Amino acid sequence: MKKFVVLLVVAALTCFGTSAFAAHQEEADQPGIVKSEPGVTSGVAMSLSGSIDIRERFYNLGVAGGPFSSTADNPPARTTNTQERIRLNVDAKVGDYLNGRISIENDWDTFGRVEAPQGNGATAPSWSSSAANGRLDIREAWMNFMIPGIPVGIKGGHQLLQLGNGWFFRDMKYGSDAWVVYNGTGNNTLALYDVRVAENVANQPDQDIDFYGILDAYKLADGVISVDLTWAAAPSSGGPFTTIFGNPGQKVNMYNLGISYAAKTGPIHLKAEVDVQAGKAEQSNLGAGGPGDSKFKGYQGVLQGNLPMDALNIDFTLAYGSGLKQLNGDTTKDVNQIITVMDNDQHYTLIYEYLEPTGALNTVNVATANGSLHTGFANTMAANIGAMFNLSKFVGIGFEYWYLQAVEKVAIFGGTTPSDKLGNEVDFKLNWKLYDNLSWNWQVGWFKHGDAYKRANGSDADDSTAVLGMLSFKF
Repeated sequence: MKKFVVLLVVAALTCFGTSAFAAHQEEADQPGIVKSEPGVTSGVAMSLSGSIDIRERFYNLGVAGGPFSSTADNPPARTTNTQERIRLNVDAKVGDYLNGRISIENDWDTFGRVEAPQGNGATAPSWSSSAANGRLDIREAWMNFMIPGIPVGIKGGHQLLQLGNGWFFRDMKYGSDAWVVYNGTGNNTLALYDVRVAENVANQPDQDIDFYGILDAYKLADGVISVDLTWAAAPSSGGPFTTIFGNPGQKVNMYNLGISYAAKTGPIHLKAEVDVQAGKAEQSNLGAGGPGDSKFKGYQGVLQGNLPMDALNIDFTLAYGSGLKQLNGDTTKDVNQIITVMDNDQHYTLIYEYLEPTGALNTVNVATANGSLHTGFANTMAANIGAMFNLSKFVGIGFEYWYLQAVEKVAIFGGTTPSDKLGNEVDFKLNWKLYDNLSWNWQVGWFKHGDAYKRANGSDADDSTAVLGMLSFKF
């Protein structure tokens, strides 16, 4: 299959050598508004885009070695490597009513890793907390078309997706298999979606997790406001529900109502999102009294802002995501922690949530539970202030300060006393634009751990530091 896709790309380049090269796209094309009548074929327009990225990483994580054990008092986990990633996108468009994309990616391949050819690595599913090195696979493969005679469009296939501002569901790294049916009338777009989030056992639908939902988005003068309702269905929990949602109920029906806003309000660019969850997991082991039904009661609110002032940009974040009350001795069977389904890209901080476990838990065994990676603001209160100053049109420097606190007290690495003190993080940034299509950006992070990261022997976790450099050529 991989060789076949590569041959398709080569054939496209050979047959359409005079096609224009499109600007690089990090995200999938979004459905647009119909402009002409369908049924007329005006030829196929082909375009090619992509990127070559090389990153260097230097980590000194002070909380654990190995797989972030909650019981062993491990020395700091040190990582130094250089990795390369390639992305290649082929876009095809026929008139105003039919377009599609094939995108292949060689996910981060470490320099000198057994001197193997690019892409000689295993595949990690989109919901996995970590991806294997050297992964060569399909990042996107979708078609988007309007049904002749009616103002309804369909986008089907493997596509990059997120709901609202992406704080409940975001899969913008590897993408998900999905159907999206939409209608765009004036400034309003109504869409129905069916997303296969996880498939634990092939050809066994009772092991799958699907998102079914409806979204209504209204375009404002300087932004958009949207409402989405998602039904997360897992007929039988098995592995995937435990991995993603953190509760091994035998049958799960969870509902997430999200309201999001992203627009310019006066001089400030604002983003806001609220998510509220309901539903139940049958025969859960959570709480007291043995197996029984657990109700989902999680919620979160996220407010982000950016104030551009000539060469200076100031940004801020205020976020609150509910946590699991059983951490503090509550005997209820309710799932109070907000359940998030996020990819493993960097979402806000360089160290917390991206490199180190958060205050959120992915298991009901709260006595020995580790925190989890890539959980957004679950069981986290966060306050942030940052600034970016452009020294010139080529160079910018900035910083981000984050105050992090757990909503429910937690002992992430087996400390004897749970705490809500997660810590403080400062991230410094240097953005260097060498050419229009070439940038070399750097981040340096320092994370001062709070008491929630104390080790099992009562000692404090060492401070964590990280450096990440990204040389990126986009075409």
